[in-house]
Amino acid sequence: NFYAPLAYYFGGTINALGADALLSTKIMMIVGILLSGVFMYLLARELWGKIGGLVSSLFYMYAPYHAVDIYVRGDVAEFWAYAFIPLAFYGILKASDEKKWTYVVLGSLGYAGIILSHNLTAMMITPFLILFILFLFFKKTKEKQTGVYYYPFLVLLIGIGLSAFYWLPALFEL
Repeated sequence: NFYAPLAYYFGGTINALGADALLSTKIMMIVGILLSGVFMYLLARELWGKIGGLVSSLFYMYAPYHAVDIYVRGDVAEFWAYAFIPLAFYGILKASDEKKWTYVVLGSLGYAGIILSHNLTAMMITPFLILFILFLFFKKTKEKQTGVYYYPFLVLLIGIGLSAFYWLPALFEL
């Protein structure tokens, strides 16, 4: 009864703006590819610099599994979810380091994007996001850094809240 809607909302919007179904589908796939590259660049640039970000984003965009999702399985929802995974990690990392609401919002949009794109991917990635948050928390504690520690946790909570219009009815339908 419930299939993650985000990619199809985007494709439907393109279709409503006048493009035919085939062109809307192609644009939907191209945007998914571009988003995965941009979001991976943001994350990898933060970890390894500009060259590392560029190399990582190219490898991520051209990963064989993305090609399988697009050309073999036609799984647009899963493909879009994989585009938002780096954004969620980036938001958590930056919210932990800089403690700015901008990064909380970015991470929340990334996590909500995962949930709204493919619910099974969201279920698989959530434990890793939690472990990443705990790792950052214990790293900051070990380094005796002071400050606000709840920003990364807010990324998950706000992301869950932003996507509640989708997952809450699906949960009650069970």
